[in-house]
Amino acid sequence: MSGPSIGADLSVAKPVARKFRVFISYASEDLAIANAIDKCLTLALGDVFAEINIDKRFLQPGTDFKKQIQAKLEITDVFLLVFTGAEKESHSYTGWEVGYFDRIMETSPGRMKVSFYVHKPPAISAEDQGISMDISRDKLQLTLEKFESEISVLADDPMCVLLGKWQDTVDEVSKSVGYVVAKKTGTGSCRLREGPEERDIPLSENDGG
Repeated sequence: MSGPSIGADLSVAKPVARKFRVFISYASEDLAIANAIDKCLTLALGDVFAEINIDKRFLQPGTDFKKQIQAKLEITDVFLLVFTGAEKESHSYTGWEVGYFDRIMETSPGRMKVSFYVHKPPAISAEDQGISMDISRDKLQLTLEKFESEISVLADDPMCVLLGKWQDTVDEVSKSVGYVVAKKTGTGSCRLREGPEERDIPLSENDGG
């Protein structure tokens, strides 16, 4: 699925295992939300045929950080920009990452860039697809326990629909290497992956299932 690399030395490039790869870009002020999204995507997509990249996990000391990020971006299928508006734009590292991935998309149009935002989409990615996390300022002040108790999942929520498409893509990758994918039980369900396997979690009627 990944297109040609930018500036890559193809003579020494190592083969890359086929996976559906998501890169999470965020400002340091949004690390907690980025980590939460990382965990949710890993739970929904699994870690066998999908790879969720967040810099705190893959950056290695002793090697240029920018080159490490470039290497991940060149094999990324979905660039996910997390934005709450809390960061100082003049000091944001996400701007460079967005610009670099834009260059990649010029030669690999099949890739996607999408922003997850709280109040409004980031100016640097305003023309791209964006999805509101629909979290009010009041909810952000709740305790973790209270926040989790009020979470509901709607089958037609844009974020849920997009996640379903990504799950389908991961299914295609797994089928291409011979794994049998479990059948879906209907439109009103969210799927949790456990390695190559998956199980369906029906949504209640009150949650739009």
